[in-house]
Amino acid sequence: MKTKRISYILKQFTFFIAIFFGIMTGGETIVSCGEIIVSCEPINVQSETPIFDGTEKIDLDYPYYEINYVDNESFIWDGPDDVDNLVMALFNSPPAVSDGLITNTQDWVAGASSDMPQFHRGYIRIQDLVLFDDTNDDYGDFTGTLFTVGDFGDGDTMYWAVWAFSYGILTHSSPAYKIIVYY
Repeated sequence: MKTKRISYILKQFTFFIAIFFGIMTGGETIVSCGEIIVSCEPINVQSETPIFDGTEKIDLDYPYYEINYVDNESFIWDGPDDVDNLVMALFNSPPAVSDGLITNTQDWVAGASSDMPQFHRGYIRIQDLVLFDDTNDDYGDFTGTLFTVGDFGDGDTMYWAVWAFSYGILTHSSPAYKIIVYY
């Protein structure tokens, strides 16, 4: 009887260690403990490469995978204090960059910059974002119209990023994180 109990405990221990290892590494783990087979899919792994080459990295803290509009959650990052202007942007496809410029401004949905009263260094609430219009001039601009649930579908995949300027020179940028937006 003790042998069966010890065998059962060892199988359980092996099962949990394998699952833990799979979760921690983000890899796929398949565990077989007698009749139990579990497959752990990789966790959403985000790029950690800044969107603009040659810039210092801004760390994105939240959201890592999803955000809820109705709960008025915030986008949170660890940005520099010694810059003149910060920009936070929300896209409906990954931001494309060339020569220090966003080239797919038509996919830039909303955002905010540090010259707006609702913007805080390090965070902004999702309901304080404003729409972006790329038809205003060569580069586009924020419209002043707030981002609402009518501007995205429940469960839409979006991308967010932050970048910073000092004296008109791009100095810092974050990776672009892929997130799911809910309401």
